[in-house]
Amino acid sequence: MEIARKNLEDAVDYVANKLPIKLPREFIKNILTRVEYGIYSPGDYRGGFVEVVKRYGGGK
Repeated sequence: MEIARKNLEDAVDYVANKLPIKLPREFIKNILTRVEYGIYSPGDYRGGFVEVVKRYGGGK
């Protein structure tokens, strides 16, 4: 995040080199410029999480 704030082109290069797949530089750049950096509360995730576990967990 700090690299993206200081030098966007270096951040794009860094991310592109670390990804296991190739993505267009413009795509990575758009993500880095539009993302909201910070720490946020996830809100109430329990209900949604429970439903995902029920659906895909294989148990009853």
